[in-house]
Amino acid sequence: MTICIFAKEPVPGRVKTRLAAAIGDRAAARLAQAFLDDTIAPVRSPGLTFARSPWAIALGADSPGLPATHVRAAIEALQTHEAVIGPARDGGYYLLGLTRVRRDLLAGVAWSTPRARADTALRLIERGYRTATLRSWFDVDELHDLDRVRALLRRGVVRAEATARVLGA
Repeated sequence: MTICIFAKEPVPGRVKTRLAAAIGDRAAARLAQAFLDDTIAPVRSPGLTFARSPWAIALGADSPGLPATHVRAAIEALQTHEAVIGPARDGGYYLLGLTRVRRDLLAGVAWSTPRARADTALRLIERGYRTATLRSWFDVDELHDLDRVRALLRRGVVRAEATARVLGA
């Protein structure tokens, strides 16, 4: 099995730019690094067996604290479906798993918009993929998303140690 993590290099001024407008470039870069560290964590979780498989899962690095159960659910879905998508609450997605990839599969997707998930789902349908949908999760793009993460961390609903350290939560 292959797991890919999509992330921009956490360079001030080049990452999390919408969030940086509210908190500054350096703080946004520190958070981007923490999000990446926390995205890697569930992949290292005990109980995930990475046997040789004919599929791949891509995770976005903007969803700190994604439970390993979501990754397990994606692995299970790919046993009976050609695609699995983990919807983010803002119209995007935090996970995409595929058993086969077509070169033009994601052509025309309106990235970083509320249409990204719908565009991707349409491409999957048009190309004949049987698709499973996971439970929704959040991603962090704006200041209100960061406030939500801070509150979830304080209540213990989300475990994202690196993000909690940066936020002081």
